[in-house]
Amino acid sequence: QASFVPETGGIYKVVALGVDGAGNRVQSSTYLWVSGSEYINWRQENNDRLELVADKKEYRVGDVATILIPHPYSGTVRALVTQERGHIYQTEVLTLPTNSEQIQIPITADMLPNMFVSVVVLHPSTPDDPVPSFKVGYAQLPIDVSEKEINITLKADRDSYLPGDTVQYDITATDAHGNPVEAEFSLAVVDKTILTLAPDNSDSLLDRFWRERGLGVSTALGLTLSAERLNATVASEAKGGGGGGFEQAFETVRGEFKDTAFWLADFTTDADGHGSVSVKLPDNLTTWVLTARGISKDTLVGDDSIEIVSTKPVLVRPVAPRFFVVGDEAQLKMIVQNNTKKSLTVDTLFDATGAELMDAPASGTLTIGAGDTATVVYPVKIGLADEAVLRFGAKGGGYEDAVEITLPVYRHSTPETVGTAGVLNADGARLEGVALPQKFDPTQGQLTVTIEPSLAAGMRDGLTYLEHYPYECTEQVVSRFLPNVVTYRAYQKLGMDNPELAEKLPQLVSVGLQKLYARQNADGGWGWWHGEKSNPNITAYVLLGMSEAQKADFAVEKAVIQRGAKFLLNHLASPKDVESNWAANRQAFILYVLAETGNGDLGRTVAMFDQREKLDTFGKAYLAMAFRLLEPKNPDRAETLISDITGEAIVSATGAHW
Repeated sequence: QASFVPETGGIYKVVALGVDGAGNRVQSSTYLWVSGSEYINWRQENNDRLELVADKKEYRVGDVATILIPHPYSGTVRALVTQERGHIYQTEVLTLPTNSEQIQIPITADMLPNMFVSVVVLHPSTPDDPVPSFKVGYAQLPIDVSEKEINITLKADRDSYLPGDTVQYDITATDAHGNPVEAEFSLAVVDKTILTLAPDNSDSLLDRFWRERGLGVSTALGLTLSAERLNATVASEAKGGGGGGFEQAFETVRGEFKDTAFWLADFTTDADGHGSVSVKLPDNLTTWVLTARGISKDTLVGDDSIEIVSTKPVLVRPVAPRFFVVGDEAQLKMIVQNNTKKSLTVDTLFDATGAELMDAPASGTLTIGAGDTATVVYPVKIGLADEAVLRFGAKGGGYEDAVEITLPVYRHSTPETVGTAGVLNADGARLEGVALPQKFDPTQGQLTVTIEPSLAAGMRDGLTYLEHYPYECTEQVVSRFLPNVVTYRAYQKLGMDNPELAEKLPQLVSVGLQKLYARQNADGGWGWWHGEKSNPNITAYVLLGMSEAQKADFAVEKAVIQRGAKFLLNHLASPKDVESNWAANRQAFILYVLAETGNGDLGRTVAMFDQREKLDTFGKAYLAMAFRLLEPKNPDRAETLISDITGEAIVSATGAHW
């Protein structure tokens, strides 16, 4: 044990250091909040929140919770203290002489299982700080609910019984203080074997009835919208401006443009059939149409509309594109319109953020005749920014208008993805070169490097694109279904623990299978779309996906596969009819799929081997895989094809490609 007397209030960190039996250094620490009669400079963030400090992590009924209120204000302030949970239990207004006062909250049974204490500290305006402010803080008080638990004791009249015996159970119920409790119970006697196979999944009644509750009460204060607070912040940033910028030149800058100025669904007239409504118009200079549609309790109905015009004696109309690209050079225009009946001399002004004005003055003077317009051109260059804020203004003859518009700025770039792979035989660092283009602008894009522990892990982000959507042709169904199957097999083989994928991938595979079952035609094949004529190539693609699903231990209907294989066998081309490269490649693919499903045709596969000069590289690969399945003990033909494929490979420092 150790003790000390704090000299001043504040936050203290207590650190305990020691050495264990093996000579290792051990350390632990905690924090103490100490009150004091003097002003304490508590740590504060730049917001209106207040961190209340409770003296315990959990309380029992009968305890008294002590809560420290470390607010930042000096002098005496007032605070609203409330106890809340679902509704307000109790309120109290306190006077806090110091900024480290402690309040006492008795813990009562009606607070179970927890209570929230809210403190709102109000600081009025003073000569030194003319802007009123506030701080609000919450402390949750968890309360031990063991007092709400019934202690149940069950006893049988003996330990061992014979089948058919009668068991006498004794049931005793008491409260937390040992007093008897009159209660209603449900009783069940169940074979333990059943509970071993399917454990009881119901929650504890204590947890169900007396779990911690949420706050459920909102605290609002008008000071959050105080204009004085905003003005004080802006004023501190505006000191030393010294130039009279755009905002100082115009009393109002239009920037709030809306399509709908007002909407009210339940306006009613009085007994005299009269009513009124006030609408504040946005900054649009346009014609507004008010439309009224009504119905009475007697089902009298009617509608009408009226138009009004929103305009100004001198108005500004900006001419600008809808967006910019970094580095753009554009000519912006400002049309100044004089709606008065006399000629006016008008001063114009332009200002921008995110765009640089080139070879033109930002301000100027124009003479505009009555009812006439004038145009000012501002050539600008767009800088490296996410948006460009453009301000146009004109004033003269006692009239003025100013407009601010914000336009997005895009980057002139396109994504490019490059990947490589390799195997690390031991831990350590590896150097991988990244070749950038000879000419590039670093401001127009970015370089992102991602490292995955395996090829399968690198496929995780791409699974988003493999989910099914309602309007898919058969090829699209398989092209989503097949990668899901292969990914699932890879994760199983690598033993990767990913609960989300373990749950999601089987669902996606099941959806794909059901779609394919529904699309099989009566002849056993599949067409491009549901109900279309069966196509041998699409049918082979579907059977390949189902075969892979079987390898991944998914349940696939064998009859569906057999009908599809029969269709393919009936549509295999004769060797003499295989003349073109595409026909030979398709024949090799179909022969491989038939071999995968256990319906291989060795004779036609050998015939295709004799015409292998017609095959492209991928066709030879399909044929080689077919021979591996059909002739596992005679690898000569497969090795001949693999030799041909290897000879066509283009080898680089990091791999090979064809």
